[in-house]
Amino acid sequence: MEQQDAQIDKKPFKGYTIDELRYHRAMTLARCEVAKTHAMDSLSAVGGSIVNDQTAKRNVFGRIVQGIDYVDYTVMGYRVWKKISKILQHRHREKE
Repeated sequence: MEQQDAQIDKKPFKGYTIDELRYHRAMTLARCEVAKTHAMDSLSAVGGSIVNDQTAKRNVFGRIVQGIDYVDYTVMGYRVWKKISKILQHRHREKE
């Protein structure tokens, strides 16, 4: 029994089956759909009727800020920091 378990563990990974690939694709699409729904909900919280363009220009930023929660700010900040740090690392390497 132990020899069979040892033989099973030694088999190399030969890739995914078509069913496994379909499952992973479906899960990825589901995650994207949930993210899109979350974004649309955030935008609907920001939205509302806008009377004219001048009012829109003054209030759009305020509404966007109100519609975004702390987690979204954290994620956006992290992404911006990663991009900036890559640029700074690249510049630092060029100077050396």
